[in-house]
Amino acid sequence: MRKIETKESREKKDKRNKLIIGIILIGLMVVSTAGYASFGGGGGDDSESKVVYNGYEFFELGNGYWGTVYGEGELITAYNPEETEEIIVPYVTLNQYYGNILYFDSESKEIKDEISRVLFPYVTRIQDGCLYEDDCQGDWPIKNCTSNMIIVRNSPETYIQKEDNCIMINYVNESLKVADAFIFRAFEIT
Repeated sequence: MRKIETKESREKKDKRNKLIIGIILIGLMVVSTAGYASFGGGGGDDSESKVVYNGYEFFELGNGYWGTVYGEGELITAYNPEETEEIIVPYVTLNQYYGNILYFDSESKEIKDEISRVLFPYVTRIQDGCLYEDDCQGDWPIKNCTSNMIIVRNSPETYIQKEDNCIMINYVNESLKVADAFIFRAFEIT
């Protein structure tokens, strides 16, 4: 026969059981966190999947992209800053683009998409435009270097230059590398 329990003794037993389960869960969380910290999350050497550059930790995201914490958000690029060091970028800052329209006159959809994806949260809008009316391939506004404009051209050598508010990105093959070099400079990482 089963012993008759009072409501008070059942509540006391439930409270004790909840306390024991809570202590076990907290202990499990502490042990798993300590294990993750001790073994690097993957149990192996993660030196190839993490790059520290000028105080920013870049982690390989596993899908061909690198990410770092920037301000309250995350900055995700195809390359890490070490891989773009050989590309010299003139001084630009994110403040130049913040809250303004950004125009693109680009021969590379890949470069335009990479820069647009990263700068989109900071600009009012991104729009195609043309630097010269003669070269305009669409019904886009003709702009000059008083507007924020990024001009992207395929050329025999890779380099970036600045004239007033225009950034001229010239690339050979590794177009995303030159785009990310520009991004790192705009975010003042390089």
